[in-house]
Amino acid sequence: MIKHSINKKFSMSRIPWKNCLQIGVIALFMAVTMRVTMITSSQVTEEYSPLIDAVNKIKIEATFAHLKIEQLIYGDTSVDIDSIWEHFYQAEWYAQAMLEGGQKDEWRYVALENKKLQKNILEVLNKIRTFRAIAKERLTRPDQSKIGSSIEQQFDRLFYDFLKQSDNVEVIIVHSKFNSIKLFQRAKFTMVVLFCLFICIIGLIVYRYHKKQSSNLLKLKLSNKQILLSKQKLALHVKQTPLGVIQWDLDCKVTEWNKAAKNIFGYSSEEAIGRYVIGLVISKTDEEIAKKIWCEVLNQKEGSQNTFENITKDNNNIICEWYNTPLIDEKGSTIGVASLIMDITERKRAEESNALLSRAIEQADETIIISDAEGNIQYVNPAFEKTTGYTAKEVISQNLKILRSDQHDDSFYNQMWQTLSSGNQWHGEIINKKKDGTTFVEDAVISPVFNSHREIINYVAAKIDITETKRLQALEARAERLEMAGIIAGQVAHDFNNLLAPITAYPELIRNEIPIDNIGHAYLDTIEEAAKKIVEINQDLLTLGRRGHYNQEILNLNNIILNIVNEMKLRTKTVNIEMKLCEEIMNFRGGSAQIHRMLSNLLVNAFDAIDYIGNISIKTENYYANETSVAFGLIPKGEYIKLTISDNGCGIPVEIIQKILDTFFSTKTANKKTGSGLGLSVVDSVMKDHDGYLDLQSKIGYGTSFYLYFPIVRECSNDDDLEQSKGCTERILVVDDDNAQRELTTRLLKQFGYKVQTVESGEKAVDFLREKSQDIIIIDMVMPNGINGTETYRRILEINPNQKSLIVSGFSESDSVINALKQGAGAFIKKPFNSKEIGSAVRAELDRKVENVWS
Repeated sequence: MIKHSINKKFSMSRIPWKNCLQIGVIALFMAVTMRVTMITSSQVTEEYSPLIDAVNKIKIEATFAHLKIEQLIYGDTSVDIDSIWEHFYQAEWYAQAMLEGGQKDEWRYVALENKKLQKNILEVLNKIRTFRAIAKERLTRPDQSKIGSSIEQQFDRLFYDFLKQSDNVEVIIVHSKFNSIKLFQRAKFTMVVLFCLFICIIGLIVYRYHKKQSSNLLKLKLSNKQILLSKQKLALHVKQTPLGVIQWDLDCKVTEWNKAAKNIFGYSSEEAIGRYVIGLVISKTDEEIAKKIWCEVLNQKEGSQNTFENITKDNNNIICEWYNTPLIDEKGSTIGVASLIMDITERKRAEESNALLSRAIEQADETIIISDAEGNIQYVNPAFEKTTGYTAKEVISQNLKILRSDQHDDSFYNQMWQTLSSGNQWHGEIINKKKDGTTFVEDAVISPVFNSHREIINYVAAKIDITETKRLQALEARAERLEMAGIIAGQVAHDFNNLLAPITAYPELIRNEIPIDNIGHAYLDTIEEAAKKIVEINQDLLTLGRRGHYNQEILNLNNIILNIVNEMKLRTKTVNIEMKLCEEIMNFRGGSAQIHRMLSNLLVNAFDAIDYIGNISIKTENYYANETSVAFGLIPKGEYIKLTISDNGCGIPVEIIQKILDTFFSTKTANKKTGSGLGLSVVDSVMKDHDGYLDLQSKIGYGTSFYLYFPIVRECSNDDDLEQSKGCTERILVVDDDNAQRELTTRLLKQFGYKVQTVESGEKAVDFLREKSQDIIIIDMVMPNGINGTETYRRILEINPNQKSLIVSGFSESDSVINALKQGAGAFIKKPFNSKEIGSAVRAELDRKVENVWS
């Protein structure tokens, strides 16, 4: 019936020829338009579907290349490197075919006139080539391409940029396809309108259109199948990639969660999908920061990179790098966010460890040097610059030979390098040269550094400047030698005293027995002169051997110097002595006789140095030392009186400066006044007895300066001490096994008004004090026939823990004396003592407030 209506309506017999012509033209127009429309639809399908497929193939090929490179870098030897380049070439071919047109299998790629699309495809092609270039660099430099390296970061960044650019191309193609389809839909609408006007013609056109459309739908299904295949390959990449892949909806809830994300955060996809980001991978404390980043990602509609501290299912903290990309639909609306995540916790820890190591090396006091296998310097730390005087810029790329001194022969260095080149560590002392040419001693540990093939690629040296330590060790050894020499000298001097007695006494007796004109008087004069010199030498020996065996008092250095200079001026008038004595000089504690003799020796040496013609200057000053290093040791921080004695004589050679304090060392030649060789060794001994320090400076042809440092005491010399000790009535017990010493001590103390009792042993002292208490006891430390002073004092403390006491002995402060002082004894007095010394000590102990040491 419809067919009949159509035929009836459009019957040619009932239509004028003009109308028929119009209908024919319209029909022809409709036919042509429909034909063009069909062709356009076919072209849209044939044009865009292969292009979309090509874009997906480009991404797939590049992704496979990326995966295989990562596998190869991390040691998967099963990966064929040629297949990697094949993936790159395939991706590049598809991009080039999209630009210029080409044919592969049954698909044809047509070069489009869309300038924007061409530009983006060209960028994809360039990124493929750049990505391939950095891939080659990674494969050729695997030792520098590990996680965290700059090459690895550049490689990942190029890959993600490439994927993003490929997505942009795909979006442009899809947009172009949809625009073409929209245009076709408009034409279709027009045809429908015309069909309503010319039902018969439109009916025919619709019939032919549906027939053609069926064919196109079949092709579209095939195209969709290819797209589905591409998506499956991409899904395979998402599943197998070591990067965590997460997709979020606009509410920041998980919509996709791959296996790598599970490995990173611990949640399975079932546990994660549908959950909100806070509490899942981000702690609530970081919620505000996460929201800010989320808003920025959605608003900028392009990818961003962030490093964030995340939490795992086990509530552990990890550090991840996030690459977030908003997902945009064909309308330009954001429908979600895709995230790529990399766990960089270990890398960060390694970076922090390396940074810590770097800071430690930079701040270390030890010199650190890193060189290559040929000994060319690659790194030095600040301590190197401080020690050697060279800046890092001056020595980088220089060979280690720049530090060599002439103190070692070639065999030393040959042995060192033989040890190192064989892969062993070298440890030893080495004398090197600073920038200014001075030498210094280093304790060095040099170690080889190996690569993965056990090949030496670097050397690391850690060195400590021990120049000062070596100098102090030498001074300490020298001091020990001088100490031993002093002990021996003292023992010899004691024996000499017995032998000197008849030599000095008998000449006078013999002189009385012989006539005045007898030639024997001349011989006796010679013997007496020689005996006097021996006595002087013996006195120096006693000083060396009896250090600390004399009583010390508060002294004024200026007064001693004035007395000595007055004595010296009587010897010669050809020497000009210039004195600069500080008017406000502080006091020090010492033995006046020993100080007088020591300074006399120094001035005699100065006279000899200028051959009794020239200038000598003497200067005193109050001085503060701040850990000062001197020629013969180190002066501790503190207050001192500094004495400087300078001459303009011949000077002392550098090579013998460290020997001049040795016992019996002398530089006096036969044409000069001979000496014993004890002068400066006596000076050194006396300075040590007074806790002082000795230094000197000398220059050949210009003279020598000696510097003496005496510790300051803030006490004043008081000549009224003796008077202050009188008029006392306290009770004193003297414990001494020597009868003469008991009588002498009793007489000295009774003149002050004290009530003195004596006992001859420690046992009797203990028994005496059980019956009668005493205000103070004076105990001799050495009593061979009974208990000694230390044991006596211990037993007395059991009777009276607060008993005041003094310790006396003819020897220096031995362990027994120190032990008694620790138990509470008031002071130690060295025999022999005079009335002033014993009186002052007793008064000070009686006036001292005693604490109960047993409480």
